[in-house]
Amino acid sequence: MVEPLIIILSIVLGFIILSSIIKSNRRRKERELISTVTSLSRGTPSEKFLILQLLKSGIPSVTIFHDLINKKKDIFTLGVINTLIL
Repeated sequence: MVEPLIIILSIVLGFIILSSIIKSNRRRKERELISTVTSLSRGTPSEKFLILQLLKSGIPSVTIFHDLINKKKDIFTLGVINTLIL
């Protein structure tokens, strides 16, 4: 009775470890992609997600401009402007 339980727990634990390794590698690759456009310490998560989706869709990083400063009511805000150079 104990042996099947140990086998099941080993399989579950192995699955958890494997999925965490895969997730970590995917996140590292996504961070490397984002860093081709902007610093990882800049921008909101939604801006970084947008940049990542643009890069994954095949838009070259040199055509994406990020972190342009816009002045709005005497308050400086950071915005994302995505432009294609034709």
